[in-house]
Parts: sequence; structure tokens; C-alpha cells
Amino acid sequence: MGELIDLNRKTITDADLPPTTATDAEVAQAIAAHEAKSNPHPSLWQRIVAGFLSLAGGQRILKNNPPITYTSFFGGSNHLELTTDNGSNPILAFHKGGLSAVSLYHAGYGNDLLRLQSADGLNVSLVHDGNIGTKTAGSANGLMLDGGVVIKTRLIEGITPAGQGLGVDIAHGLDPAKIVSVQVIVRATSGAIVQANNQNGLGATRHRFDWAVIGPNLFITNVADQSASLVSRPFSALITYRQ
Repeated sequence: MGELIDLNRKTITDADLPPTTATDAEVAQAIAAHEAKSNPHPSLWQRIVAGFLSLAGGQRILKNNPPITYTSFFGGSNHLELTTDNGSNPILAFHKGGLSAVSLYHAGYGNDLLRLQSADGLNVSLVHDGNIGTKTAGSANGLMLDGGVVIKTRLIEGITPAGQGLGVDIAHGLDPAKIVSVQVIVRATSGAIVQANNQNGLGATRHRFDWAVIGPNLFITNVADQSASLVSRPFSALITYRQ
């Protein structure tokens, strides 16, 4: 094939390069095309790759049309660009012995931007709105992982009212519009842990209390004549809310 002169100022012979199916004419054409570029020191990769590069042994095959080029990206950085001029989406495929291909490809500017797909159809996709989709072959809808809503909890502890029919309030420090749920328990004199509106017991021995979130406060109220075991007892309130 003759000698190739690399712009790194060194002579590279056939023995220095892996076997290639590209003809001398194709290589010469590729070198001439890249010599014409403004970059005075293009890499050997840039000079040789011109639409087709196949290394012997069937281990690595890379094709594209038009050629892979280095171009300016986001104001100065260089990146390796795989483009097509026939309307098809660029695909980068990984093979082992020609089987079990896994492809990474740009799926256009519709719903999926970038998709990683295996030969059996299973795939993961980066969606146009920034979400990540996972789905199986043939499924109409995929599971969308978009980060979801940030959920947090706040624990509030205190002492119930000092008598039946009385109430206490404590500031929760949250935006009421973002509260998702509230769980309140009271530790009765018997040691029992009871929730609101508990019906155990009869008459004054019942463990009954109510709670409500009104504006900035959490209210705990002992039910009149039905909360003797809950007077001045410790309570805990777990508030779940959106950040």
C-alpha cells in the first residue's frame, strides 16, 4: 500500500497499521480530504476514516455516511460526531462474535432522544423531556422514572390536654398545601398506643381523641367524657409532606 505520512512528523508503514479492507485509493482519498481541512495537525484517525473503516478479524466494524468528523460543540469543545445524510437515525452497535447486538442510537426528536436497545427488544431510553423510560418488547407503555416528587416527613411530639374535652395546639412549621398525610398516636395511662377516634373501652374509659391541621397549627383534642386515660399523655405526630 506504500507509506502514509502522519502529521505527527513520523513515518508509518503497513506494518504499523492493522489490516484494513479499505483500498489504497480509498485511503488516499481520505487523506486528501482531511489535508484540505483548516486543522494543521489532524489525528491519524481523522485522516484515515472516510465513511468506512473495517479492521481484520471481524472484531470492530464502524460505518457511517458521511464520514465521522471532529466539530465544534457548545462553543469550543470537540466531540466525535456520527451523522447520516439519508434520513436514518445514527446507530452505534456492539457485537460479540456477530451475535447479541446491543445498539445505542439517536431516535429522533420525538418522544425518545437516545435509546439503548438489545437484540431481544429490551431497551432503556432517554426521553425528550428529560425522563428515563424502561420497557420491554411489545409493551405499549413503559415505566417512566422522572425523579418523582420529593417527599419528606416531620415528627412533632408533645403532651395532650390536661382534661377531657380540652385541646392543645402546636405549630407544625409547614405549608399546609404541601401536607400529604398526618398520623397521630397517644400513649394512654395503661401503656396502650391509640390512634384518633379509638372506640376501645366504655364511657369515660374510652381512649378517644381527635386531631386536625388548621393553618399553621396541629390541634389535638381529648373527646369530652371519653378520654380519661389520655389526659396529659405524650403524643407523637408524623407529618408527611411534599418539598
